[in-house]
Amino acid sequence: MIIQSPDPAIHKVEDYEFLFTNGAMVMLSLDLEAGDTIDRSGPHTIEITQVSKPSMSDPSIMLPKEEITLFKSHILSIQHRTREVQEMTPEQQAEWIKVIQETGTTIQ
Repeated sequence: MIIQSPDPAIHKVEDYEFLFTNGAMVMLSLDLEAGDTIDRSGPHTIEITQVSKPSMSDPSIMLPKEEITLFKSHILSIQHRTREVQEMTPEQQAEWIKVIQETGTTIQ
């Protein structure tokens, strides 16, 4: 594979894991640079907004905007980490799609 495109920029993603008092867990990845927000300043709730963005499995499909309200009285713990993400170049995306399609036909 010959890569002719420059490396895409690296951006930060905020990962949150919310563990609730009933044992359920919710994991969210927020891209603050894309417009996702989290507001923990409310006395009783945490407000999360995720903007519309392409689906990870099919980038031609846009996922709708989501607004999530979590009640602090139901949360047992919150784990937070920040990671850096680098998008694939168009050449890498084409190669990845080719590999996935080939793998799908050979597994059957």
